[in-house]
Amino acid sequence: MPFARFVGFSVGGGILWVVSISLAGYFFGQIEIVKKHFELVVLAIVFISVVPVIVHALKSRRRPAASEPAMSAPGPRSSD
Repeated sequence: MPFARFVGFSVGGGILWVVSISLAGYFFGQIEIVKKHFELVVLAIVFISVVPVIVHALKSRRRPAASEPAMSAPGPRSSD
């Protein structure tokens, strides 16, 4: 992809992201239950953001050690 096209997509995507998130925040903030319990909404957003990390950590703990690739110490290389 040419650099100019990449920059266009990057800038356009950034603008679209900022506008959409700002509008979503504005309209979401107009909901009465969100106004009353804003701290719970923020905590829920943080929790939802951390869930993938927790799931990945739990899955990696359950995985048996035999499935991990064995790391061998680097030995001397032969220069044949």
